[in-house]
Amino acid sequence: MRLVVVCVLVAACGGTPTTLDGIEGPWLKASVKMRGQGAAVILFFAGATRQFPDCPVLDEQVVATFGGQPMVLTMAGGPGEDACNPLQFTMAGELTPTSGEVILSDRTLTIEARFEDAAAAPRDVTHPSWHFTRGTQAMVTWSPGSDLAAGLSTLTLAGTELPPIIIGDQVAFTVPATVPVGMATLAIGVKGGPPDDALSCTHATNCTITQERFGQHAVTIE
Repeated sequence: MRLVVVCVLVAACGGTPTTLDGIEGPWLKASVKMRGQGAAVILFFAGATRQFPDCPVLDEQVVATFGGQPMVLTMAGGPGEDACNPLQFTMAGELTPTSGEVILSDRTLTIEARFEDAAAAPRDVTHPSWHFTRGTQAMVTWSPGSDLAAGLSTLTLAGTELPPIIIGDQVAFTVPATVPVGMATLAIGVKGGPPDDALSCTHATNCTITQERFGQHAVTIE
């Protein structure tokens, strides 16, 4: 379960090294994944094909934050196997954004996008004990509950597809009597909607956010 922010830079300038203001027309795309796997901000150079292998490499210290939480540069660009590598900033797994604000800044430029806080929130599925009893109804909570308006794409327990009942922010289902006693995996996927536009988008030509809405958890069947 991970949270990822992707900033795609369209029409990057040629040559290395470079600073943020040397990359023209950035396209910022945020992607939110499930809680607990950290976060990343990635800057791709769309001009990579014609520039390769003379790929931009970031030579300036960039301050990157997502929802007020700090990120560190883990990839600085340069040539890859057949295209330019991205710039990648990552967030520690124990950190989660507190808002939908994405900021990348160096001495030359600040790229900023502001998304709805709910759209940028890490997705999570919870249960008080993760102990289920065969032949009875179980219920898990999905956060944020607004996602469930789109419906589920999958719900399986120990590999068995289950029909869900959605009640607010909760997903109810009957634990099959035929499921073996012991450890099993519950997998739940929520249908993703179209990308959401940013409330504001500064020094980028386009800013959108999408969510990965699939998670799984180990459960005990009794």
